[in-house]
Amino acid sequence: MAVHETPPSPSPLRLRTPVDLLAAVPYLIGFQPEHGLVVLGITEPNESVAFIAGDALPPDPAAGSTDPADRLAALFVQENCRYALIVGYGSPEHVTPCAAALRGRLAALDVLVLDALRLHQGRYWSYTCTSAACCPPEGRPYAPEDSPVPSAALAAGFRAGRPRAESARLLEPVTGESRRSMSEAIRSAEARGARYRSISDTAFPTEGSRAVRRAIAALLAGQGPPRSHDETGWLGVALTDLRVRDEAWAAIDAPCAARHVRLWSHVLRRVDAGYAAAPASLVAFAAWQDGDPILAHLALDVALAAHPGYPMATLVRQALWANVSPARWRPLRSRGPVGSADGRGVSGAPERTL
Repeated sequence: MAVHETPPSPSPLRLRTPVDLLAAVPYLIGFQPEHGLVVLGITEPNESVAFIAGDALPPDPAAGSTDPADRLAALFVQENCRYALIVGYGSPEHVTPCAAALRGRLAALDVLVLDALRLHQGRYWSYTCTSAACCPPEGRPYAPEDSPVPSAALAAGFRAGRPRAESARLLEPVTGESRRSMSEAIRSAEARGARYRSISDTAFPTEGSRAVRRAIAALLAGQGPPRSHDETGWLGVALTDLRVRDEAWAAIDAPCAARHVRLWSHVLRRVDAGYAAAPASLVAFAAWQDGDPILAHLALDVALAAHPGYPMATLVRQALWANVSPARWRPLRSRGPVGSADGRGVSGAPERTL
């Protein structure tokens, strides 16, 4: 089930119209959804939003999955809200089945849906309004500047987030000579990894974790990401071992999150696509800790394209969609060393808590 967090204080944003609702969602969750379902819980009409949560839509509408509706409806059992607002993002074949399922689940819980909207390509439609004069079949144009919500959100201290295009540039693969050189470095790193695996079961994670700790120490000392293609390639290959990846994951905390974004985006941009899932997930987690959900979602797109269902990426995406505060993250706790070269050990199967 998706996790969620109730806002610590009522939102000061007043939602009087459908445009106000659409304009408010990106500020309430910290990014502009493009393919998902968002629900807002309200205790009484005209009162503040008690909680907001969301989930990604199934990639294949023909499969008929309504799992997002089940997960989002379950939140109302916990929050005791009597009213709901729903916003779906995407094409009708993707949004409509899940939105209809969510309305049905909420009706069974005696939750009244005040409005249910779908936004796609600059237009919106209402699932609750039957008036063609108010809600024509072709939809109504949507422009956030037509609402006072964006200016009110900024005045209230909501973070608008980095422009999407700027975030995307941080994840673009290198090209030209750098790409050719990195491909050679990856092949060399693969051979290096094979040698370690031939030595013992712990040699690969031990050496990989040592490289991770060395790269992080250099970063925190102000030296920046590795300059050597060979070192960068070895980091990318080493992260395929979950114990090595978790060594990197456990080191990320909010005060230094921006530096970890810099390190792991450096690795992500240079490794081959087959090695992208782990560094992309680390970028996403660090971006979430740094309060940058747009970059986090973009990095998760990269991770899940490289490795569909990658567990770390799935976990972080659930936290983002459910508007979980990064402050609720508890550091990874090792269940015991599996190998060590310097007394610190390599983390075993870690425990993650939200």
